[in-house]
Amino acid sequence: MVISKKQYVRIRFLVAVLAVGFAAVAIYTFLTIDVGQFDVWPKLYIVIWSIVPPVYFYCEYLLLDSKVVKIKEDCDDEICLNERLESNKIYADFASKVWAGVLAIIVILASIALR
Repeated sequence: MVISKKQYVRIRFLVAVLAVGFAAVAIYTFLTIDVGQFDVWPKLYIVIWSIVPPVYFYCEYLLLDSKVVKIKEDCDDEICLNERLESNKIYADFASKVWAGVLAIIVILASIALR
């Protein structure tokens, strides 16, 4: 599948907005939950936030590396592909630190809610 760089950036932006919204809802849920009232949704938030982002980072890298998704503006040689993959690694590294920070906040708030 070939997509334009503009489409690729839009997809990443949409995923980032959805992730920020989900993180905000999850954190708000843990901030407003009564102590001892820990039903299915908070547990689901923890599971989703623990699993989905790393899987997304892996799939994005895999799709670019295996050339299943090709960005139209990239050239065909190995140097351009390596530059795109390196750029993706930098982005994923930064995003994974944000993900880990939000996960830490959710776990801390969950442990407080369980008391």
